[in-house]
Amino acid sequence: MSTRFPGNNTNNLLATGRHLADLLVNGISAENQAGAAELAAHMIEGCKLDDEIQKTIQLFNNNVENSFKVGGIDGVKPYTTASGFERMHGRFAAWRERKIAELNLVSCQFLAFNILPGGRQMEAYTFEKWVFVYENGESVPTKGSIDGYDFRLEDDGWRIEKVETFAREA
Repeated sequence: MSTRFPGNNTNNLLATGRHLADLLVNGISAENQAGAAELAAHMIEGCKLDDEIQKTIQLFNNNVENSFKVGGIDGVKPYTTASGFERMHGRFAAWRERKIAELNLVSCQFLAFNILPGGRQMEAYTFEKWVFVYENGESVPTKGSIDGYDFRLEDDGWRIEKVETFAREA
């Protein structure tokens, strides 16, 4: 792919799956058996990572939602790095200053992930819709946004370092 349209780990995972499916449909010759086994192992590893990242984002967002019920953002701690946890404290304080009483997740569609060179950092992208409920009872649904999650690999797994909204749906 060109630099204007770079691939990512999600694209690579799908390409591997297509190639493996092609081998299965057309028959795996004796000389291709080792390559097919390697592709299958790569697919399994990639799918496990994809599942882990999606689950982390889901649990993180569930705890962001719950933070308004319990009066603090501590529930996201297992899913964040130390600096990511501090960022979320700041975000929660900013939401409360804006008189937000609840954040309700409507939907979170996982788009893609990409492991960065060195293998210890990753980006993941979602399309999310939320409802902001203010102290005066007003509910304001978002139309949706592309959110980027920066992950860092720590001793106990992938943790969220930062969440950033890149583009809001018009």
